[in-house]
Amino acid sequence: LSSPSAEVREQCAWCLGNIAGDSPALRNIVLSSGAMQPLLQNIVQPDNNSLLGNCVWACSNLCRGKPVPNLSLVAPAVPILAQILKGENTEAKQDALWA
Repeated sequence: LSSPSAEVREQCAWCLGNIAGDSPALRNIVLSSGAMQPLLQNIVQPDNNSLLGNCVWACSNLCRGKPVPNLSLVAPAVPILAQILKGENTEAKQDALWA
């Protein structure tokens, strides 16, 4: 998620989103590994809309599920996801709402 290549960052986000979406146990492993902050950095400063979309989707997979994730690990995403809701990217808005 910190590669100079936007394409590599996008693939990393897609991969982490798939892992996190598979089960709460895997979601918690991804969260505890520190994936949230790099995802948020790519949401705040995306190189393109595709990267933004994949990062917001991955973030939404980190923020949902039952049992709910540890609030301290997902709380940094709340203000950034709120900003997405003010934007014009409809897909990103939908994923932000799922989060």
